[in-house]
Amino acid sequence: GTFELFRDNTTNEIRAIRDEPEFAITLNPPLPTNAVHPLQQHPFQQHMKHDDPPVQSAIWFDEEAEDGWTAGAAGVIGDIAASMSAFIVAMILLHHHKIGVLPIHIMHMDIDRSVRGGYLDGVLMRSPHTPLHGCSAVRASEAAHGEVYQTHLLTAFEDPFIALVEFWVLPDDRQNVSVLLVTTEQPVGSPGDPFPARHQRTAALARRSLGPVAPVLLDGQAP
Repeated sequence: GTFELFRDNTTNEIRAIRDEPEFAITLNPPLPTNAVHPLQQHPFQQHMKHDDPPVQSAIWFDEEAEDGWTAGAAGVIGDIAASMSAFIVAMILLHHHKIGVLPIHIMHMDIDRSVRGGYLDGVLMRSPHTPLHGCSAVRASEAAHGEVYQTHLLTAFEDPFIALVEFWVLPDDRQNVSVLLVTTEQPVGSPGDPFPARHQRTAALARRSLGPVAPVLLDGQAP
């Protein structure tokens, strides 16, 4: 499929995917301040690319809907992506995840953002447009209820499988980061084997990109 943008000549709205009112997106939306120091700019504003501004939308892919794509009703507050390009990456990944072309395998661990020299803290505090080492794309978003998340695409777009790392920070626990390693790589070995042994190419990519926290996630080392 293709990703399309539309402009409504009557309202001057910009719409994504479908030329319908509920698919309108907002460029440069008001940014929440509950996740940052009150005297500090929101990171999406601090690192804003003026030709690639933050985007807010309530667009979603619902596999049970007639043709998949749906959007929130009027008044629904959607997620804010750090940029238009991040929004497009999010929509592509969402579509691929929801249509379920290949089984998805996930490894998850909560890691304190201060361990290993504060590596995760540094990743979360730098520009949201900066991918992890070796990653082909990044998208950062913030949900209306304060959840902050980043997705770093470990694979290239032409690779035979998709692998990515996600960082989630919840509004009621800003100290710990939920680290998810997600892949469609076909598993090998036995079901009881560790995730890195069953998804060896994904583990190698994650080890390349996750720096000092890779042994914590992949090898079970103490933080």
